Amino acid sequence: MGLSFSDKKQPVPGNPEVRLRDIVPIDTRAILAIEEESFSEPWLPGEFLEFLRQKGHYGLVADILPYNPTVAYLLFSRDEKNGYDLTIANMAVNRQYRRLGLASRLISILVHAILQGGKKGRIITEVGDTNLVAHLFLAANGFRAVRMVRNGFRYENGDTEDLYRFVWRPRRSSIGRDGRRAA
Repeated sequence: MGLSFSDKKQPVPGNPEVRLRDIVPIDTRAILAIEEESFSEPWLPGEFLEFLRQKGHYGLVADILPYNPTVAYLLFSRDEKNGYDLTIANMAVNRQYRRLGLASRLISILVHAILQGGKKGRIITEVGDTNLVAHLFLAANGFRAVRMVRNGFRYENGDTEDLYRFVWRPRRSSIGRDGRRAA
C-alpha cells in the first residue's frame, strides 16, 4: 500500500510557498547535508537508502519554492502488522529554516493519514533523553511521552542514552463515527 503526498503546497510566514512531497533520489544530497548539521551521529548514505528500499518505509521532504528545494525531511514506516501505526524514524530541518513550522507540516501529513484510516492508528517515535527541543516540539504537536527506554541508543564510542517513546493518538472528539475528522 503506497502513500503519496506530492504537490501539497502551503504558505509559510516570510516565505513564498512550501511544497511537501515524496522523497526522490535527487533529494539524497540535501537530506544528508541536513542530517550532518542536525545530528552528532548522522545516518550514512547507505543507511538512508536502505531504509527507503524497505517495504512500508517512506520519506517526505519540504521544499521552499521557488529557490530552496529540500529544506526538511521526515522518514517513517507503516506497521505491517496492523497497517495503522506510523513510526517516525528520523526527521530534521535545515538550520536556516527552523521555527517556520516545516516539521509540524510534515507531521500533519502523518496525522492526516491516520485520521483517514479511522481512530485505530497512532504515530510513534523515540527521542533521546537530552533532546529537550524535540520533546517540546512533539508535545506541542500532540504527542505524549509514554515510556522511557533505558540505554535505547548506543553511540559509536560505546556510551548509551535513554530514549523517551512518544505517541500521538487521535483525540476521540476529533474522529466522527464515519472515521473522518469532526468539523
